[in-house]
Amino acid sequence: MAVTVTLEPAGRCRWDEPVRIAVRGLAPGQPVTLRASLRDEKGALFRAHARYCADAAGLLDLESAPALGGSFAGLEPMGLFWAMEPEEPLMRLVKRDVQTPFAVELEVLDGHEPEAQRLLGRAVHERDFLAPGVRREPVRAGRVRGTLFLPPGSKPFPGILDLFGSSGGLCEYRASLLAGHGFAVLALAYFRFEDLPEHLNDVCLEYFEEAVDFMLQHPKHRSLRSVHYWAGSDRSDKWIQRIRSDRAPEELWAEVPNIVHEAVTKTIPKKCEKAKWLFEEALQIAEKRS
Repeated sequence: MAVTVTLEPAGRCRWDEPVRIAVRGLAPGQPVTLRASLRDEKGALFRAHARYCADAAGLLDLESAPALGGSFAGLEPMGLFWAMEPEEPLMRLVKRDVQTPFAVELEVLDGHEPEAQRLLGRAVHERDFLAPGVRREPVRAGRVRGTLFLPPGSKPFPGILDLFGSSGGLCEYRASLLAGHGFAVLALAYFRFEDLPEHLNDVCLEYFEEAVDFMLQHPKHRSLRSVHYWAGSDRSDKWIQRIRSDRAPEELWAEVPNIVHEAVTKTIPKKCEKAKWLFEEALQIAEKRS
């Protein structure tokens, strides 16, 4: 009997959806190695592998079969996806173009690595980032630069402002996936992108105020929260409250100095303590309001 690799859903699904992997046509108890690999848009290779044994009927179902070693061990149905590591050290898997999928190659090899050699079966599964009906709209409004992702439908949606840390540029993959779950999400660039400042410590607090106002005025927005890659959503949501100085009670601003100092001392390296958008201008605004 020929060995076949079965994937559910077959062919293609979202990056954040689970995939069921099964291998049929093996010998009872046959040892095999499963390998997963993909290449990013720059050609960097990421891969994972795990050792398994087929059951008495020659079936290997990763929903019930534990991995015996490799990149991970134990019952991990999605292990071949989350355990992928770069071939070149210190590379990070980042989806740069959410309008195209990642193609993940799955291979079944006879025996256990490192002795495994003969290829028994192969399948390719595409993992995409835009759910059907999700709209991707580039944003160039005033100083605001980013991409707005809107779920299908005409009703207003809960809004998210997606801030992605200190590497710069515009990262869309998290925002695109969240839109598939019913959120209106603005992936916001704030430095090292187009005409924005080149360095993080040149970013002004007023820029984020403009981004918040853009979302609050958008007809598809219902309420606004934030996702912040390094500071945590609790601190970012406090910022949204304070940035909306004309809408929030004045007494709320008395708490801003504490938020600023907490963010600086706990999350910002010493050399960045004078970053304008987290320290100098924020404290000036807090002093005026409190």
